Amino acid sequence: MKIPFDKYKRVFAFGCSFTSYNYPTWANILANEMPDAEFYNLGAGGGGNLFIAASITEANLRFNFCDTDLVMVMYSTSFREDRHVNGKWQLFGNIYNQPFYPMKTFVVPFCQPVGMLIRDLALIQMSAQYVRSLPCDNLLLKVASVLDESSKAPNFHQEDDHQVVELYRNCLDSFPPTLCETEFPNGLRKGITVMRDKKLYTDMHPLTDSYYNYLLKIGVNLTERAEQYVDDSMIKLSQCRDFEDFGKIFPEIAEQRECRNRIMF
Repeated sequence: MKIPFDKYKRVFAFGCSFTSYNYPTWANILANEMPDAEFYNLGAGGGGNLFIAASITEANLRFNFCDTDLVMVMYSTSFREDRHVNGKWQLFGNIYNQPFYPMKTFVVPFCQPVGMLIRDLALIQMSAQYVRSLPCDNLLLKVASVLDESSKAPNFHQEDDHQVVELYRNCLDSFPPTLCETEFPNGLRKGITVMRDKKLYTDMHPLTDSYYNYLLKIGVNLTERAEQYVDDSMIKLSQCRDFEDFGKIFPEIAEQRECRNRIMF
């Protein structure tokens, strides 16, 4: 999977917290390989595939993707409920493990796994075809296997989910192996532990070196520049003691998030 790093003038990344987080992700590693290119990380924590698809379309209308652009996407998991309310996206991650939507009156009756899978695979297929039809180059990835994530959801019906997945098999097979099945076949490992609200908080997001290993495993032609960037990022991560330290130690990541909020819905 050779990426011509010297070709691009602009780089755009889309996804959830596995793309845009408090410290460098796979998207930052790749953007670092192109220091002369403008980098827009338009992902957001808690975002689902509706948010991602809408962000891709909006960004193309705003920036008019061209042949010197690289558009990178890591599609999220299916069990998320994205809504734009009161001027901002409301993104709360896994619908079965969040405090915003009421379980009894909304989640249980209206958020059934097979229905959310039907919705999201259609969104992924349409947005992937859309990106691939544009004059820009692209790198399209997924966080996790849809069947692996489905098996962890309540009211999971394997036969129904298999039928949906088989209908979208060609689309799913067009992606490289997912991050979770490649780097975390036995489930996500515990990441960094910091103080948050005066309590110890252990983060479950991959650390920067795990994203680096994933990119290598799927064949991306990373250079020594990426290796040094990851080493430096891991040293900085070891210096984080409190949740607020992330913004101080990785100010460029905070700026990328603020940039998204300035230019996008």
